[in-house]
Amino acid sequence: MLNITQKSSYLYFAPRIDLGVGYRKRFHFYFALGPGILLGGNKETSYYEPRYQHTGPSTGSDTLTANTNSSMRTLIFNYAVGVTYRLPLGYWNVILSQEISYISSKLNYPGTNLNTSFLNLSVGLVHKYPQVTVEY
Repeated sequence: MLNITQKSSYLYFAPRIDLGVGYRKRFHFYFALGPGILLGGNKETSYYEPRYQHTGPSTGSDTLTANTNSSMRTLIFNYAVGVTYRLPLGYWNVILSQEISYISSKLNYPGTNLNTSFLNLSVGLVHKYPQVTVEY
């Protein structure tokens, strides 16, 4: 049995296409796509093989653990689809956002296909300044 543990950080450059809905544009749909560059991380690969005993059942044994940082991808691609809602409260806006992201690149090469997806929920607070219109 193969066990891969990877903890890594990537910096993404993902332009966003944003579409506001309604008269006041409080509800937004967006789509983002872009590459991510590896900032750092650690990856270990463990190979488990059963150890057989003459009496009783076989027990698992960690026979080999290797540092496989060299097989981490330095460039991966991510795309995301999300929804944002702006809730106005006077001069403040509460921003509620949810996003589903998917990493389309294989995180492990060569070998098994390790892809991942994740859900991002966020809440923000923004102060808005009054708008001044000057007419001539």
